[in-house]
Amino acid sequence: AIIAILAGLLLPALGKAKKMATRASCQNNLKQFGIGYQNYAVDYDNWTPYAIDPDVDPDVHWFNLLAPSVGKPFDEYPIDEPSADFGIWRCPTNREQKRATGTGTGKSQVSYCANGWNHLSQTNVNRFLRNRMTSFKYPSELFAMFDGNYYRSECWKNTGSSPFSIGITQAEYAHSLGLNTLYADGHVAYL
Repeated sequence: AIIAILAGLLLPALGKAKKMATRASCQNNLKQFGIGYQNYAVDYDNWTPYAIDPDVDPDVHWFNLLAPSVGKPFDEYPIDEPSADFGIWRCPTNREQKRATGTGTGKSQVSYCANGWNHLSQTNVNRFLRNRMTSFKYPSELFAMFDGNYYRSECWKNTGSSPFSIGITQAEYAHSLGLNTLYADGHVAYL
């Protein structure tokens, strides 16, 4: 009976510790993406990758462009193997991870969503993708990526506040109804 009581006291604490460790692992992934974006910007005159440029190559997206800065080339990851090792591309809470392909508007079973638009010709100062790192007015408030099930988010109505407070539908609240977010200045926060 004493063992059962002790187990009953310890199990909730262990569950909470496991959730916190999962959230920390996800935050670490986003932090590594932040470093990858910085490395990419150094190589490309302070530009962040574009979401897609159909005029150049409709099969190249931000994740293809960023992959060399954060690990192996993106086409080396399997397209449809949820149990595969996706490294930092997979949030530990995502059990259905797939490699992002195409621009579609529906869920794509990825773990992280980038703040950007599809085309180079469309301008929006509130997007992170396809902008100069030096052009962000409030980089500590502009989100670059967040927990999300879409490969990119729409940037309209993004005033730099968090996706949690503005209700972006592409967000995935996978961490105790919270959200990990990478900001343009490289810091990561849990909302």
